[in-house]
Amino acid sequence: MPHIDVRRRHDLGRDAARTLATDLAADLEREYGVRANWDGEVLRISGRGVKGDVVATDTEFRVQASLSMMMRPLRSTLEREIERTLDEALGG
Repeated sequence: MPHIDVRRRHDLGRDAARTLATDLAADLEREYGVRANWDGEVLRISGRGVKGDVVATDTEFRVQASLSMMMRPLRSTLEREIERTLDEALGG
């Protein structure tokens, strides 16, 4: 079970959703040193103590991540950052 599971509905369309997912991953890379790579329709995220996926469909974003024991104290901070970024981008 992931430690972080954030979902947001949107009406951006697939291409804009993928761009937003890439931008979100870039923010996480700058702030937390994670790496992100597209694997088909899924953006795989990994880094020190973090492993997860971003799925950006025509109508929904879903960010799921598992955290190591050392990263779990940052769970709330990471989750808030993901939610804030998505809400700002989606006007929510």
